[in-house]
Amino acid sequence: MEQYIEFIGNHPWMFAALAGTLGLLIFIEYERLTSAAKNISPMQATRLQNDEEILVLDIRDEADFKRGHVINAVNMPLNQMEKRINEISKFKNKPVIAVCETGMRSQRASKVLKKHGFETLHNLGGGMGAWTKANMPVASK
Repeated sequence: MEQYIEFIGNHPWMFAALAGTLGLLIFIEYERLTSAAKNISPMQATRLQNDEEILVLDIRDEADFKRGHVINAVNMPLNQMEKRINEISKFKNKPVIAVCETGMRSQRASKVLKKHGFETLHNLGGGMGAWTKANMPVASK
């Protein structure tokens, strides 16, 4: 035990980096386990679109949405969701796939949707970046 204390005393920056990395890993894992939505791949999202009536909710801003989005997606920027939630309330009992650029902000959108009673929530893992990388069809307005 004395050797650990001596090591920490001799290498405080290395120990701080280790502690920070471990803290970040624990935080990320906690967020994943407590998230409101299940991450799905572009292939799983396409399969879901083909099998049942769903809502693809693109939470990026309007300019990004116009540059390219999942076909039949509805654009509702994250900062407007609370005000506009009634526009999509008919989908409360249907699957919803939240889409952003990288898949991180759509997790926050899923929490908002869950709070408003949406039941089956999915997050497009990797966001539009993963969608285009998988050569999936993209619509633009």
